[in-house]
Amino acid sequence: RSSRKMNLKKALIASENIENDSVQLKNLSRLSLAYLLFKDSLMFREANKRTFELAERVNDSVTLANAYWDLGDFYKNNVVSDSAYYHYSKAQKIFQFLADDYGTATMLNNMAIVQAGVKDYTGSEITTIKAIEILKPLDNNEQLYVGYNNLGSVTKELKEYNRALDYYNAALQFQKKINYENNFDLD
Repeated sequence: RSSRKMNLKKALIASENIENDSVQLKNLSRLSLAYLLFKDSLMFREANKRTFELAERVNDSVTLANAYWDLGDFYKNNVVSDSAYYHYSKAQKIFQFLADDYGTATMLNNMAIVQAGVKDYTGSEITTIKAIEILKPLDNNEQLYVGYNNLGSVTKELKEYNRALDYYNAALQFQKKINYENNFDLD
């Protein structure tokens, strides 16, 4: 593990010498995500900051949206709900502008989960329904599972138990359609 962190650090330092902005930006974005997954807050923030700066300088909206997404995940993992919601919202707006339905809907799902976490159950329900409406034509079973599962959770909290059961059953049907090994497996 420590050798992987050393290699990431070397890669971050080496990225400073890359003259091609798009190659440098791709590397910084990957390093930002790697540090996020490693739960190295300090290095994540450094790589993410550099990603933001370069993405803004070269007007790379996709990478900028992904950097907001990573930062939203960082704040969600560190239970800073307002900042998580804010950064997911910024990413969602960029994805929507780019007509990236998957990115838009995924950010809406993330925003809805944050809303549920702060007990804004009605807001979470509304946001999740927006995500599901975008996701249905995409047949994205994983995100549909996430959405319906969240709807089950929020309607349960609203004491609408029959609706919650319906949503949980819908989530189960989408979970069964996920075609790869996943963390949602019930067996």
